[in-house]
Amino acid sequence: MEEQLQTAPTSDALTPRDPYLVKSVVHASVILSAFHMEGEELSLKQVVARCNLPKSMVFRLLYTMERCAFVEKVGKNLYRLTSRQLERAS
Repeated sequence: MEEQLQTAPTSDALTPRDPYLVKSVVHASVILSAFHMEGEELSLKQVVARCNLPKSMVFRLLYTMERCAFVEKVGKNLYRLTSRQLERAS
């Protein structure tokens, strides 16, 4: 059963040359937008595929967002948005 992945907007598309733009925040927002449905659990590999960002960057940003309670780690290698993020989205 092959899962069809939709990709999030790339960070390059969201970051025209703007000296005030913080790229790590843009990258984090791209990662957050990779989660399409409430309660959706994604592996690191799936997030990387949807975001088209380097695996090491996605891992570090997910780790940081987990520490800041934006995402939660479920099991060994799955991530999902926290209820805090779902409330903000609605």
